[in-house]
Amino acid sequence: MRAKLSITHEGQRFVGEVDLYPAGAEKAPSSSQQTSGDGSREVARKPSEAVALVYGKGFFKGSRSLSDVLDELRQGGYSFSRQSILMALQAARFLARTGTRGSYRFTQKFPPSA
Repeated sequence: MRAKLSITHEGQRFVGEVDLYPAGAEKAPSSSQQTSGDGSREVARKPSEAVALVYGKGFFKGSRSLSDVLDELRQGGYSFSRQSILMALQAARFLARTGTRGSYRFTQKFPPSA
């Protein structure tokens, strides 16, 4: 259910909308997975979400280094730390890691679903 709010605080008026879910629902959809109807892009709030976004675009079709991934994320406006992205890449179940310490490369195990 979508509700519209109007709040006045110390003479200043605030308006907005909020999505409400039934109490006891298993899990409400996360805000990073929702996109508004005006065509805006998805926003990742965590390094793992950012990695999933570039994976969904087919970025890992070829073998990619950590530097490649950081460059791609920076072009998208993200500034996560090198270490946090490396940890997200290593934890991603849809990516295979090859190489040795300091020169890892990441490739998709299977193509992203449409």
